[in-house]
Amino acid sequence: MVDRDGRRVARAASRPREFRRSGSKGRPPKPVVLVVDDDADARTIYAMSLRAKGCDVFTAKDGREALEKANALWPDVIVMDLAMPHIDGWEAIRRLNESSWTREIPVVAVSAVPYSRQTALAAGCDAYLTKPCDPQVLWTQIRTLLGLPDSGSDLQ
Repeated sequence: MVDRDGRRVARAASRPREFRRSGSKGRPPKPVVLVVDDDADARTIYAMSLRAKGCDVFTAKDGREALEKANALWPDVIVMDLAMPHIDGWEAIRRLNESSWTREIPVVAVSAVPYSRQTALAAGCDAYLTKPCDPQVLWTQIRTLLGLPDSGSDLQ
């Protein structure tokens, strides 16, 4: 991270979740979610569903773009496909966990790769969902990870 004078400054390894969410006066803060999937339809479905629940959603099409956006946005949670081109989800998760800036961000692996649940959890994912994944199931998992209330299942 660079300050206004161009000097490199360290970013705190962890900050309270409340400061990582957006929000406006009189409204509860919105979770910031990064959805990473090489399938444009999956990205669109998950993004639209999570926006309808009141989340601020950003997307990435591969692990390389996910790492860039995770470092820039510092999302509250990342939804990560595992089988992608360039940098796959496995490698992206490994790199996220290596960085003190991103290791505290919960990651939900969403994958059609058979028998990958235990490997994904061992690699550092906080949750694993099998594709095809119902967007409501994904929202329930995100809510659980972030400790959000189940008040009507959305934040709006």
